[in-house]
Amino acid sequence: AALGDGTWVGVGFGVNHGLAQGLQLIGEFTPVLDGRAVGSVGTRYSLPSTAVSFDLYATNGVGRNGLGTLVGQSETRLGLGLNWIVGR
Repeated sequence: AALGDGTWVGVGFGVNHGLAQGLQLIGEFTPVLDGRAVGSVGTRYSLPSTAVSFDLYATNGVGRNGLGTLVGQSETRLGLGLNWIVGR
């Protein structure tokens, strides 16, 4: 990703493990080539027979998408996400 005068390059690794019907444990780790690292861990619950799921997570990333996944902060924040798969 590139923004202004800076360019950030990182490679993300993730794991997704089903714990029970509709419940998943999710982890992500992205080392950024300038020595920083961004990571998150959370759970996802998918409502049965719907296209809706909820995430509860902890991360040091400033965002969930795009450039925000490459920019870390010193503090961990908690989040709650609502996902809806369109067309399902």
